[in-house]
Amino acid sequence: MIWVRLFVVGFLWTRAQAQLSAVDVEATDPKEDEAGAIANKTYAEEHTSLQRDIFMNYNRNLRPIKNQSMPLKAQAHVYIMHFSVQEQQQSMKLYGHIYMTWFDEMAVWEPSNYTNVRSTMVSQWQLWQPEIKVANSIAGSGQYFEISKRSHAALTSITSTMTKVEIYPTFSISIGCNFDFSDYPFDEQECALRFYNSNPMSEVELLVYYELKPSVMLAWNDTNKKFISNWMLENATANISYYYNREYNDTRPETAAEKELTWSILVTKIKLIRNCQHYWVTLAIPAFCSMMVNAFSFLFYKSELSILTVIANFFIQLIFMFNELVELPPSAGEPPRIVRYSSYLLFMTTLALILHLLIRRLRYKKIPVPAEYVKRFKGTLARIKRLEQKENEPSEVLEGSSESLDSDSFLYADLTRNLCIILYFVIGIFLSFFLLVL
Repeated sequence: MIWVRLFVVGFLWTRAQAQLSAVDVEATDPKEDEAGAIANKTYAEEHTSLQRDIFMNYNRNLRPIKNQSMPLKAQAHVYIMHFSVQEQQQSMKLYGHIYMTWFDEMAVWEPSNYTNVRSTMVSQWQLWQPEIKVANSIAGSGQYFEISKRSHAALTSITSTMTKVEIYPTFSISIGCNFDFSDYPFDEQECALRFYNSNPMSEVELLVYYELKPSVMLAWNDTNKKFISNWMLENATANISYYYNREYNDTRPETAAEKELTWSILVTKIKLIRNCQHYWVTLAIPAFCSMMVNAFSFLFYKSELSILTVIANFFIQLIFMFNELVELPPSAGEPPRIVRYSSYLLFMTTLALILHLLIRRLRYKKIPVPAEYVKRFKGTLARIKRLEQKENEPSEVLEGSSESLDSDSFLYADLTRNLCIILYFVIGIFLSFFLLVL
């Protein structure tokens, strides 16, 4: 009986506790339950709910403005992270980011309904965005994968009816350029990257972000780096050009009819300066030395030694020509100055060989020069060398000595040799100054 009584008392006590708990739950304030639920809600859950509400009725194929007759203005800014110049293909490959921002009137929310959340991140493909293409891409303007579509978009609520959208897609683009290497190695090249939107200006208009120049960051956390390979990025500018009636111009159309037939183009111009430090050692100085060898070859009295020197100079030039084929850029338009200098050098070397053969023939025949010509030549030679003492040898010859007529000073061979020395030195220095230095 005692066990039965204890069981009944315990059962009644349990029922009483359950009834008291039920009364406490019913008496709890509903506002406290709501506050607790909000407090226990995670950051991810809050943003998931926000994004679900934003895109519930969102149409990413429609421009996100309520007045569809007005154009949407998108601002853009280019970040250049790396470049590579392909001289043979007359092209340049650019790597970087393009920052774009605009206002969206459809992807909006009231921050107070979402615990004052004013910004969120979504996938780029979920939003309407300007369809940016590259006008001068060597792969064609219809390429889809040159500009990334897989980046994220940042949404910032400005008002309950307007949201600021920011995207930061990467790009890897090869563009065609018009390079002119005629001033190698002091040439400066300019190439333009042209972004445009497939919609006409009456629907979407591109603008330069706060009129800022493109940002150049060729190294991580180092904005001072400007050199890549043999090129230095001197400057980068951005402006808006307009394509209307198959022509490019910088004048913004004003009438609605013109805007319907006009496309705005974001033009990023990149100026490059060649940085060829080894030009003098590998090309210019060897070519100049070969030019001087031709002149010095006329200083030898024996024609055989002069001929061997010129032939050896031919082989030296062939060695440097192989080096030129590797170092020199392709000839687009006029050839580089070093190429013209090498052409003149090869011609003058060939001419020097012919002149040495002629001098050898003249010396063999020992043809004398008339005394009058000898006098004029020695007077000219004296003025060039700026000698202080006047030469008296021509007058001695005119007195009529048989031995003087056989003297080397009065042979056509030596006259030709002396003239060639002067001409080759003057022409060599003249060509070297205007084609290698200037």
